[in-house]
Amino acid sequence: KDLKDFVAQVRRNFGQDVPAPELDRYGYREKFQYWAEAFLTMMMIATGILLWFGSETMALFPKFVIDIIRIFHGSEATLAFVAIFLWHIYNVHASPGRVTLPATALTGLVPLEAVRENHPVEYERLMKERDRP
Repeated sequence: KDLKDFVAQVRRNFGQDVPAPELDRYGYREKFQYWAEAFLTMMMIATGILLWFGSETMALFPKFVIDIIRIFHGSEATLAFVAIFLWHIYNVHASPGRVTLPATALTGLVPLEAVRENHPVEYERLMKERDRP
């Protein structure tokens, strides 16, 4: 479903008359950001360990591999900053129609109207649970 939602959103962004994807609590954006952060963290740990134990790494790999690891480690830190900070700020707080209310940022509670608009599948589930005796 995430791939279909992503394709539908891309088609909408290119001006095609496609209905907006109906997202659950965690849509494709949140899942992608989560997995990107997990992957970047694992890569930072692996490259950091290789750099930390430089002598042992030099015994295993030629110098150009160490240079590539150093470049990769530094570039990853920049990418992690951009992905986690800037992308999160835009998608959650600054994207048109998704401006987070100050109370939401402080309490973590999302108004029901915002849930209905941004996560319709979750909204329907919440309404069914509320109506159940």
